[in-house]
Amino acid sequence: MNTIHQQEQSEERLAELISEYVDREANGTAPPVEEFLAAYPDVAAELRPLLHTSARLSRAARAIRPVGSGEAVFDKIQAKLLV
Repeated sequence: MNTIHQQEQSEERLAELISEYVDREANGTAPPVEEFLAAYPDVAAELRPLLHTSARLSRAARAIRPVGSGEAVFDKIQAKLLV
């Protein structure tokens, strides 16, 4: 039972840190991913792929401008994610 509780606490902490980073990305105050991770070395390995994905999605979202067709939007997103 204790292990389940510890896992839940760990997942909750990861979710809070991801939320913090995403919020900071949204308002333009997010540090580079590796700098953010340096503040949390105990969970850095678990956070790293999640934050890199979040950063890539944010870059892709910022790159999207209103365009004429949904297909063009999809192409832009796909191109940004494959960088």
